[in-house]
Amino acid sequence: GPNDTLMGSYLRDDSDLSPDFFANSGALPPFDTQQGGPSLVFRGQWTHIVSTKLVNELRFSYTNIDFSFSPLASTLAGPLGNTPEISFGSSPLPNLGIGGSFPDARAHKTTQVQEALTYNFGRHTILGGADVTFVTVRDEIPFNSRGSISFQSGGGFDAFGNFIGDFTGQSGSISKQFGNPIVNPSITIYAPYIQDTWRLKENLTLSLGLRYEYWGTAENVLQYPAFNYSLGFGVPGATFPGLFAFQQQPDRNNFAPRIGIAYTPHWGKKLFGQDATVIRAGYGVFYDGLFTNIVDN
Repeated sequence: GPNDTLMGSYLRDDSDLSPDFFANSGALPPFDTQQGGPSLVFRGQWTHIVSTKLVNELRFSYTNIDFSFSPLASTLAGPLGNTPEISFGSSPLPNLGIGGSFPDARAHKTTQVQEALTYNFGRHTILGGADVTFVTVRDEIPFNSRGSISFQSGGGFDAFGNFIGDFTGQSGSISKQFGNPIVNPSITIYAPYIQDTWRLKENLTLSLGLRYEYWGTAENVLQYPAFNYSLGFGVPGATFPGLFAFQQQPDRNNFAPRIGIAYTPHWGKKLFGQDATVIRAGYGVFYDGLFTNIVDN
């Protein structure tokens, strides 16, 4: 319409690498895995012209990924699907059993609303608004639930020889993890901002802005998310968790200034042309927020 523009789009992608020759290239056929899953993005925008000086934009987006590295159904149905992983040190022999890092999964649902207001008066264009994002996560971290047995050379035998002789050389290791590999953090992210684009002259524009970001405390979904070392070490009678168990502290000082300049020279026409060149420079502070793969693992 004359004052309103609506936009919407939907994208979906389904990926599947089966068997997974990338992340599990050395697996024997009874221990093959796959990687893949769906991802989708829905987004919409409503732009409303309030007046000749004021424009409002409302944006909405929803993304959903459900990605996993997991054993094939045929692998799990096989007679060796739940055996420990057996490795042979530096030997070129392939491992037996499913790798201890499988399964591993990421399922994230992200809802984002953005409100953006643009106001023009005189030589100024004022931008203001906020991003609000809500993320729900269901991650399955790499978890050695089936256990692993590592044979090494020793006692006059190589690693495979110790395997044949059942630790004849008394060299190797056994490990297994217990517990719950699923973690479900939820994060709400707030990011308001304001910016002034000021046309100082017809060929010189200065932009000044400030953004603030708050990313929440995703780690506090865990029972013991952090370690308090402010008391020092070697405190008599103090054990973990006790005095040292600590909550993740929120980061509330993520202020991100912006400054930019655009200049069209009216001199040096042989080099720059007649109003044909714009020289731009800018500076900003940006925050690398949440990467749940690192948070989880």
